[in-house]
Amino acid sequence: MNYTELIQTSDWKNKRSEVLIRDGKECKRCGIKHNFGNTTHLLRIQKETLQDFQEFEFLKEDNINVNVLKISRWNEKIFCKTYLNNGIVNSNIDYCLIINFVNIKKIKYPFQGSILGHTKTNFFHNKDLNSFLSNLLRKNQTTKPEMEIDLEGIWFIPINEELEFTKSQTLEVHHKCYRENTEIWNQVDNEYVTLCNICHRIVHESTQIPFYDINGIDYKFRKRCERCNGLRYLKCYNHYKDGICFKCNGQGYTE
Repeated sequence: MNYTELIQTSDWKNKRSEVLIRDGKECKRCGIKHNFGNTTHLLRIQKETLQDFQEFEFLKEDNINVNVLKISRWNEKIFCKTYLNNGIVNSNIDYCLIINFVNIKKIKYPFQGSILGHTKTNFFHNKDLNSFLSNLLRKNQTTKPEMEIDLEGIWFIPINEELEFTKSQTLEVHHKCYRENTEIWNQVDNEYVTLCNICHRIVHESTQIPFYDINGIDYKFRKRCERCNGLRYLKCYNHYKDGICFKCNGQGYTE
């Protein structure tokens, strides 16, 4: 049974409900509640706004499990994440920036999404890093007073992939580890945590999730699937087999 099938079982649905209630039906990273409906804290900046940014440089950040891109023009720079892995920005493709917003009083950096508690600060946590973008949005009155840009929540993606980010935010249950021969609903309580779908993505981008062997002592890190970024499905293809990622067969990782 693959992961997509496992999360459809009554056992997992019961565990998910139990964890959500325990966590007050609130994302423990950004504080978003369950009743925000179709409100999304995401902003799309289209190609027309980006067309003056002609310089693209791919960077390496050791504490992030995804590529980093610097977009610049003159002295203005935007640092963001991207799933482009060939080091090329194709001028024939329409891209956009996706920006997540969070409640200033709720957000936690860095969020410990692993049972190991080893998540390290990364360079996105520097509030001055994207000051140009913050000032631009503030000038255009894009943000509300209680909201700010999620320092780890800026992505550069092809427009046709935006559905993976801009769907209505939902609450999900994140596993802080996996255990061999243990069903995903039978782990101890502190190995689960409630996250919204956007924070869930961010945690997988900045955290290595351990997989414990049958003795519960040794572990290995599973390599995140580069196609679905460890999320096991692609929302833009949910019309076919619920959008299961064929690269990892719905597991979210490769050995």
